[in-house]
Amino acid sequence: MTAYHETVGAQLWNYQLWTQAQPVRVSKDGRRESWDVYQRLVNMNYLLHVIRIPLISDFTPLALDNGGRQAFRDFQTNLQDLQRRMEREPWAVWKVYPEDLEANINA
Repeated sequence: MTAYHETVGAQLWNYQLWTQAQPVRVSKDGRRESWDVYQRLVNMNYLLHVIRIPLISDFTPLALDNGGRQAFRDFQTNLQDLQRRMEREPWAVWKVYPEDLEANINA
């Protein structure tokens, strides 16, 4: 797994979950971190290292009704329009293009 983590750029998985050796928080009385702190660490690690679906994807199957489907379609259309406009402009390292964004996970 270490080689795999290195290959996909997720090296933190090799070490972050060993909080007994590398604690997230060091208390004066020597207590280990609470479970909620440990869980947040695991969640953030997951969020930062898992490839997610592109934000510009079609999310209409997730909608609960026609209004929701239309909202998803409008959002996707807006992202595609923005992508095209940005592609016509000079490229810049600081620009965040819609096609590079991924859908977020609320862990």
